[in-house]
Amino acid sequence: MDHLRVEVGDGEAVGEATRRLSELWLFTQVENDTTYCYARQDKVWVYGPGGEPWEVYVVKADSETAGQAPELRTTGNQTACC
Repeated sequence: MDHLRVEVGDGEAVGEATRRLSELWLFTQVENDTTYCYARQDKVWVYGPGGEPWEVYVVKADSETAGQAPELRTTGNQTACC
């Protein structure tokens, strides 16, 4: 498994997740209007306690292109996103 995904219902929920995670002093990386897996999405990335990347996202529309998978890099025995 390279990362965990949590799909939410709308962009406001992504914004709320970003706000809550930031208030916990967790590093977040926001991607708006990104294309991945034939879908246009807004998302926020955060790292779990084991260094695993988590993604909170909403699908905004279908896309005719696949887009690119997020860049994952390995740090020691952990995988980190972007």
